[in-house]
Amino acid sequence: MPRRVTPQPPPPSHAPRLPLPPPPIPAPAGPPPRQATVTRLPAARPGVPARVRAAVAARDNDLCVRCCSTRDLQQHHRRIKGHGGDRRPHTDCPCNIITLCSFGGCHEWAHQAGRLRAVDEGLIVPSVTRLPGLLPVTLHGVSLGAVAWPSCRGTWETQSPDGAA
Repeated sequence: MPRRVTPQPPPPSHAPRLPLPPPPIPAPAGPPPRQATVTRLPAARPGVPARVRAAVAARDNDLCVRCCSTRDLQQHHRRIKGHGGDRRPHTDCPCNIITLCSFGGCHEWAHQAGRLRAVDEGLIVPSVTRLPGLLPVTLHGVSLGAVAWPSCRGTWETQSPDGAA
């Protein structure tokens, strides 16, 4: 049997009034409280300068230094910049930048699966490295495993800049 619904009466027009909120607390007399001063570093640079990009491309013969691919080339910072950028000297210098490809997966390999080997081969240098050009790079492509040092001038040096190797 269907259930019968009875209509509810409307609320009375003389509904009780709710209490008013308390009045706001007055501000204390005197100067406003001091705000903490935040010192911010200048914003990270937007990218590698065009002249450095051109020098690195010319030095690497527009080839990936790991596999010699000419497709989907990317310029890779050997001393990783990180999400906040890196404002230290030599960050956007030819001694810190090499050409790797994304076509053959070399750039991703250096950052992910092959990270330890990439460090051994100089594709990645420790973040504490002040002058990346002092650490050599193993060039697999056209040089068949030769070791060379990227210079600040945008050239490959066959001898260590500090004369050690």
